[in-house]
Amino acid sequence: MDNQTQEGTKNMQKRHTDRESYFDEQSQTSKNYYIPYIKEVIGHIPDKVLEVGCGEGGNLLPFAKAGCRVMGVDIDAMRIEQARAFFAQRLSLIHISEPTRHL
Repeated sequence: MDNQTQEGTKNMQKRHTDRESYFDEQSQTSKNYYIPYIKEVIGHIPDKVLEVGCGEGGNLLPFAKAGCRVMGVDIDAMRIEQARAFFAQRLSLIHISEPTRHL
């Protein structure tokens, strides 16, 4: 494996072990790409956003900051706990309810 490939592998591993950086990266992706795309396609950002398999919820943060009511669902309780912590650090007012077992 050449040095560039090794460096890329190392960065990818770090990306998946440093969950807060991954959260921030997802948030930037949504802000820079998803939201503009949605605005272009439907003309506005919806009032409510649901992400199934949300992990830490980084994709939802820019929607929440834009005033959307957001809900993230994930089977991994640890990811939901991380979402609570990461959102609490970045937004002053947020309510994150307990995971729903039955919809």
